[in-house]
Amino acid sequence: MPRETLGRTRKEPEPRPDPVIIGVTTSPRRQHYLSALADFSHHQVMFVKGPDPELNHPDMFQVAKHKIDFVLDPENPKNRIEIFSSGPGNFVIAADTRTRPLVLHGSDVNQRLVPDRPPTAVSLGKPESLEDVRRTLIRMGRAIRDGNDGYYEIETGTYLRGRGGLINGTHDSVTAILDTDLIRHFSTPRGFTEYVEGFYRFYSAENAQHLGIPKLTDVAGGLSLGTLLSLGAVRSLNGIEKDDPRFREGVKMALNKALFGFNPGVMKQITPDIQKFIDSYPLLETATGIALAKAA
Repeated sequence: MPRETLGRTRKEPEPRPDPVIIGVTTSPRRQHYLSALADFSHHQVMFVKGPDPELNHPDMFQVAKHKIDFVLDPENPKNRIEIFSSGPGNFVIAADTRTRPLVLHGSDVNQRLVPDRPPTAVSLGKPESLEDVRRTLIRMGRAIRDGNDGYYEIETGTYLRGRGGLINGTHDSVTAILDTDLIRHFSTPRGFTEYVEGFYRFYSAENAQHLGIPKLTDVAGGLSLGTLLSLGAVRSLNGIEKDDPRFREGVKMALNKALFGFNPGVMKQITPDIQKFIDSYPLLETATGIALAKAA
């Protein structure tokens, strides 16, 4: 019952609406991730399209930042400044990833892998055809000589802005050491068929969530970390070997970056319990299980 004071009823305060996460993405996978995060952290969520074309820059952090700058640009007639400014707990966030298959000598394993490495480093955009993907695998196979290891790197960038001048962002990466013999095998006609089948099998988790299945040509270089893991082609991730008890958790955190691109440290601005969310996110858990099925 409302409390009465001096013959008048005091009006109960109206509940505040949940703060809003504005995701600058058209990716069904990232939208699913942010929607689940919004439910977990008691936010509303909306999605907007970023600039077209996107910024062509080697640093994924700068690409993500450019997306947010575009959405909050007063000169952009479709800006979201009004929504962003409507509440103190609102955020706008963007992420991007780049795939870089690398072929380096084994002695470089503990060194930072950067775009200006020797010419054996291969940096590719999205392929135009399946034949382009196979040519990539052939190039990788030819570049791997006896005594050399194949490297595969995912670079990510996350950028977030919140009310009150809050800005947070970073670039991040995942590096895998690949099985030399399997990379060569995938470049053969029979092996390439196995790779393509493995690609669609890995992404079946997304189809089960009604996200559809991406095409092989939707992935930079046509290479997918989850697919390579599921086919047993990854020997170690960020220095963690396959037979290490920490490997499963390493796979999960690597796929969190590779599939969605969002850095957990940045996402703590939205919810301090981001690790709890990652641990409980069903799509990531399913993808991790499929990626590790070969090792089971």
